[in-house]
Amino acid sequence: MATSKPAVVIVPGAWHVPDHYEPFAKHLRTAGYETVIVRNPSVSVARDPGNMLRKDAMVTCDVMKKLVNDETKDVVMIMHSYGGISGSDAAAMLCDWLETYGQPDHGRIRRMVYLAAHVLEKGEPMLGTGRVINHIDLSERGMMVHQKPYERYYGDISRGDAEPALEMMQPMAHSAMTTPTSYAGWRDYGLPCTYIRCLKDNALPGEMCDLYIKRMRDAGIDVVVEELDVGHSPFWINPDTLSTLVEKVIS
Repeated sequence: MATSKPAVVIVPGAWHVPDHYEPFAKHLRTAGYETVIVRNPSVSVARDPGNMLRKDAMVTCDVMKKLVNDETKDVVMIMHSYGGISGSDAAAMLCDWLETYGQPDHGRIRRMVYLAAHVLEKGEPMLGTGRVINHIDLSERGMMVHQKPYERYYGDISRGDAEPALEMMQPMAHSAMTTPTSYAGWRDYGLPCTYIRCLKDNALPGEMCDLYIKRMRDAGIDVVVEELDVGHSPFWINPDTLSTLVEKVIS
């Protein structure tokens, strides 16, 4: 039987690695939440082999499968930016797998938390539907390098304070952004959803967040909306504030 306090699974955004989320995860662990940060394969390869969105989603699904099925725990997903895309597919993969193979006392996904994250329909790619990410160089190996990450992701702190985070950012496989989603995990499985808008976000502006929230509500999802007066990366810049909000959302 799943324990009352869920585990937390953090699904990173584009170009980001687990160490970016450690300041936030540390607060959650101190509060008693087992916390696992996924490492997306799309930032772990030297050359884009294709279909990287699915590979990212499969890794996240495997992390949750261990917690939910093997350890019979409930989980709360914290999906940041691009992580909302891979995380939604992963949630759907897990639900389908549990229906067929899950042990009788398996846990469940207790809540999906979209942290300044993208919410796509089934069959929709991140790029190729009018969305453009500026200041990206695409290498011959199919890897994307962001040329102005400070302004986009960390512009609400000094460059000096942001430098450790900027140095950790990795090239990302282009196909993660161009592969269509396989599911709409936020819609089709009855999973509770929360959307956290970051009011000083230079990467995902308020009007886009509002479109995603409207998309969810138009689909009949009773999404809970929260706000933080921060930029795109509160896990690094305001980890204590983010942790307090997430603990409230979980409870």
